[in-house]
Amino acid sequence: MALRWIWDEQKAAANLRKHKLSFGVAALALDDPHALIDPDLHQDGDRWDVLCQINGTTLFVVLAW
Repeated sequence: MALRWIWDEQKAAANLRKHKLSFGVAALALDDPHALIDPDLHQDGDRWDVLCQINGTTLFVVLAW
């Protein structure tokens, strides 16, 4: 079963401006079979810190839901 991601378009645009990384690319973080994933207990809700490689580039991504 494939995951389907949805996000707030205004937050996605702000993230792209701030970090130069689209939410669509960031969502690929969980496709890396060697990704290191750690829960991040945050006051705003559940978040996960992910260290991964996407297209040969090492990234640190924070996923929230």
